[in-house]
Amino acid sequence: MSKLFSIIIPTYKGSDSLPIALACLEKQTFKDFEVIVSDDNGKDSDEQIKTQKVIDTFKDKLNIKYLINKHVNGSYARNQGLQNAEGKYICFLDDDDFYLDSYLEEIKKTFELNKDISFIFSNVVIILKEGVSRIVECNDIDSKSLLFYKKEIGTGSNICFRREVYDTDGGFNDSYLRLQDIEFVAKKLAKYKSISLDKPLVVKYYNSNDNFPNFDRNIKMCEKLRDDVYKLGIINKEEYAELRNNQLLNILKDMIVKKSLKDDVKRVYKMINNIPFMVKASYYTYLLSPKLFNTIFKVIFSSTKENNDSNVNELIEYRKKLEEIYK
Repeated sequence: MSKLFSIIIPTYKGSDSLPIALACLEKQTFKDFEVIVSDDNGKDSDEQIKTQKVIDTFKDKLNIKYLINKHVNGSYARNQGLQNAEGKYICFLDDDDFYLDSYLEEIKKTFELNKDISFIFSNVVIILKEGVSRIVECNDIDSKSLLFYKKEIGTGSNICFRREVYDTDGGFNDSYLRLQDIEFVAKKLAKYKSISLDKPLVVKYYNSNDNFPNFDRNIKMCEKLRDDVYKLGIINKEEYAELRNNQLLNILKDMIVKKSLKDDVKRVYKMINNIPFMVKASYYTYLLSPKLFNTIFKVIFSSTKENNDSNVNELIEYRKKLEEIYK
């Protein structure tokens, strides 16, 4: 008998954090779901063997399908999961994120009350390992607001939709090595309605010092996304140039935050028109004094009113408890 939810976890070099993602599913208040772990590490690789051991620990606690794929990319892993999903509702969970306990229950209730809605998002809490945090509010998302970085979904774990979306319009474009979540959601929201829950139900926890992806590859994927959404009529000719500038501006901000090589940061800066004052200030502060920039960044990043230190500490402690379930 099919489960109501299919939760797809694409994983690549994530065996250390995967137990936390699985533990949060074990604690869900709503239990009618299957878990599909789609492994992109490559069969018999060291990381695949580690992932197998994690799966074996949870196989008696969760209804898990474990897919061992050839190593391609995240889009391919997601699509393999979709092809094996049987649920009425499909959710994604990155291997380094976790849901709060009531996530599935809240999603189910919202789908049942809104028959014309195909996608549901919630607010997302983003926590860096330093304890710095912010809340991403996902209200009123549409294709253009997402593409132009006026709105964001926060993480690929904040994607949940009715199965009919996949059955009718397919899954991810596996030629995308980056931006696959934005590409998928932006194209689908041009056709399907969505709703956003004004409460944080998803937590993204990562290290702010993670390396920035290959610069040239990132630029190429941005160009591809612009071309694709333009051909589909989601943006017009005037918006095409504006989108290019917005993409470069977003890359610049990410590169500064993730402490990319200064030469690469300078290279992007020269490609952008009409740079906002705050971005200019961040740019020059980073070049002159990374230490001072880190201090300013923490203040700005943590400025969300609702997200006080006690709430962040509670989530960090909750994550530790999830980790202890596996141990």
